[in-house]
Amino acid sequence: MTAIVWFRRDLRLHDHAALHKAVQTGEDIVPVCILEDRFCRSETVGDRRLHAFLSAVSALGKNLEHVGSRLIIRHGEPLQVLEQLIQETGADKLFYNRDYSPFARSRDEQVEMALRSKGVFVQACKDLVLHEPGEIMNKQGKAYAVFTPFRRVWQTLPKDRLYPMAEKLPAWDGITELFSEKAPVVEQFGRKKPLGEQWKPSHFGEEAFAG
Repeated sequence: MTAIVWFRRDLRLHDHAALHKAVQTGEDIVPVCILEDRFCRSETVGDRRLHAFLSAVSALGKNLEHVGSRLIIRHGEPLQVLEQLIQETGADKLFYNRDYSPFARSRDEQVEMALRSKGVFVQACKDLVLHEPGEIMNKQGKAYAVFTPFRRVWQTLPKDRLYPMAEKLPAWDGITELFSEKAPVVEQFGRKKPLGEQWKPSHFGEEAFAG
């Protein structure tokens, strides 16, 4: 069978919880990044921030090619894109890393409910944080109101999670024929590309932050 890995803010291959879980299933993998207008055309997202994000998307695509896979880039509403991709690939599993913003939680809940109702296995993974909201509570089962006791408990909990980067990903047989948009650039969203050496796309790839 086939598993979809939905890349969102986590545009990397190393220490990636959802990708690691998908690889563990032993199934073929379809990596996808969905470009949402809510983010790409938002007035609260500046040109430089969008450029950095899209450059990281492009870098992720190149890194996936190095491990024998391919990033599928599509533009639209996540649920519609995922449903279409499931229809095209026959995927029966979806993995992604949790996001904790109110909008993301609402969006992801809708995606999970809709896909699970169609028999798709959906697993959201802890990745962006070491300890999730609600994991560190006081003796009364409530969130700490004072930072110092919270910090003391936080420091006692294990933090040794590290998922290795796969040297080879099991790609879905037809992944090279799947439709994918070209590597995105800010101009296609009516933005201006930042100028200067520090804004080269190569400065935002996974390797740029390694070591």
